[in-house]
Amino acid sequence: MPYTYYAHGLTTVHHLFLDRLVEVLRESGAEVVPDDSAGWTLIQTAWMGEYGAIEVRRTGPDLQIVYMPENPDEEMNTGPLVHHLTLALIDIDDELRAMTEGEEEGRLLEGTGMAGELRRHLQDTGSEILSVRDEVKQLKDRGEDVARPERLLRRIEILCDEAALNLDAGQNPEALGKVRAVETLLEKVEAGLGEI
Repeated sequence: MPYTYYAHGLTTVHHLFLDRLVEVLRESGAEVVPDDSAGWTLIQTAWMGEYGAIEVRRTGPDLQIVYMPENPDEEMNTGPLVHHLTLALIDIDDELRAMTEGEEEGRLLEGTGMAGELRRHLQDTGSEILSVRDEVKQLKDRGEDVARPERLLRRIEILCDEAALNLDAGQNPEALGKVRAVETLLEKVEAGLGEI
């Protein structure tokens, strides 16, 4: 039986989910190639000697992500690729869920002085990011594996920049969505550092 992950309620951001998944896999050093007949909905991947296919399906309001190893005799739910894939899927799911919920909240709050509050919040978050980045550096200097926190921090910084651009363009709901995603990912990094 293949490894399966469900991202509940995220069909509306199907393409964003795929883009983030491909980005995370490539960033980690995986070879990622779309199946020519299916585009990015079927991805051939290789990572640390493990080969397989990842298929992203829409099933009603949910996304179903299925990983099938190239060798059918391989244990389906173990191995470095499945572990890495699981963590990546959870992070992407959490980010996009926070973003979509934040955008909905932003549409309800539109015109309530949200832009100034969001700008202040982004400035405060910038200070928090510097503090967390310093903690990650200290852990890395001690030889700890900080690949996931570093990846999430890079994504947080990108989302902060995008939120600022959204604010400059008057796209407050989109900015709030990104701010909510930043909050969610930053909480994940801080919680993860406590476990290292």
